[in-house]
Amino acid sequence: MNQLSHLIFAFSLFVVIYTTVYAITVRLSGQSLETLLYYFVGGGVLFSIMVSIVFGLKIYKRPKAKAIKKEDRTTGNAATVISTIFVSFFIGAMGASVIHQWVYDIQILGHLSIFVGSVGVLVGAMMPDWDIPFLGIERHRNIVFHSFLLPVLIVLPTIGRIILMIVNSNLGQLETWVSPTELYILGFFFIGYASHLGLDVMPSKASPWEIVWRVISPLDEAPTGIKPLGPFKVSERHAKSWLYMNAFFLGLIAFGLLGLYYYHYYPWF
Repeated sequence: MNQLSHLIFAFSLFVVIYTTVYAITVRLSGQSLETLLYYFVGGGVLFSIMVSIVFGLKIYKRPKAKAIKKEDRTTGNAATVISTIFVSFFIGAMGASVIHQWVYDIQILGHLSIFVGSVGVLVGAMMPDWDIPFLGIERHRNIVFHSFLLPVLIVLPTIGRIILMIVNSNLGQLETWVSPTELYILGFFFIGYASHLGLDVMPSKASPWEIVWRVISPLDEAPTGIKPLGPFKVSERHAKSWLYMNAFFLGLIAFGLLGLYYYHYYPWF
């Protein structure tokens, strides 16, 4: 999967989380559910624009069936429509929610920062491919950068403090152990990292418009496999399972960190 697709998909995940939290905010604050109107109008407008660009200007063309190689196989226009809806609708909805916040002066739960959160998720989405400048293209997609190992090692001191806090039953004194802002940034960082690993089961030539779902047989292999590290190896046959399992594990850590972040501000959740 190319870098642009990784960034688009990771940012889309942040957008979905932000709009979801804002919807909960509006509901809990007792405000009118007219925010749904903002969502659908904002999302619908941007969706219509993107559909016009993609199909009206013929940026996307479905390859001829005979010309499609196994490694470049796609679901064609169906995947393009689905991914366009996923990306453009929620980005439009987030823009509308920001307008709704400004008009009605509603503070989103947890004081979510669009800038800080999106930077965290985008850095996480890019980091697995930093093995190219550090180790060279021949060692790209190696077992360290494309697993939970590197991100967990980077934040090991923070995770250690969190474990000690839980063991000592000091959740009520979270700020003495770890900064809530640190939890917020790391949570989205892990989401971005997990999204990268999950998308790496797709070929690097896949279009950014096909980043949501592609029909892949359970027997398919990841495009290039996972490069070994010393005696530690992952065969091409198990590469897809490796990427999915590590993405799932990082996702659990991400939502655990964000859960602690919200527990600090709203222990009644």
